[in-house]
Amino acid sequence: MDAYLTEEARAFLQAQTSAKRKVGGVLLGHLRGRRFIVESLYPCPEADFLTEAGFWNLQKIFDGRIIGFYSSRSLTGDNSPLFKPFACGKLFLSLALRSRNRLAVKARIIEFEGRYFLSPIPLSRPPKE
Repeated sequence: MDAYLTEEARAFLQAQTSAKRKVGGVLLGHLRGRRFIVESLYPCPEADFLTEAGFWNLQKIFDGRIIGFYSSRSLTGDNSPLFKPFACGKLFLSLALRSRNRLAVKARIIEFEGRYFLSPIPLSRPPKE
């Protein structure tokens, strides 16, 4: 399994993280085979998608196109707010700024096997022209 980040989605993520504040939201796209294709995103306060009701409300608004979440906050520990049944099997992109405002993105899947954990997957990008 892997994730593909379109240039438009990458630009949205870069624009948000360049403000040097904590950001988060939902990833919009679809699955093709065993690949998450991230087409766009919706930035929102974590409170809007961290509850089951909030998640399903956003999923309805976006016609079922939510394939995951992103955040510049780290998801660690067994009590992470995204370690809930509705998030299981979804993509999680963790964001960080490196030197010269370069965006670093790590792709993981939220999994459950007796406990929740993040399973790393490769992140593909469009080839540079």
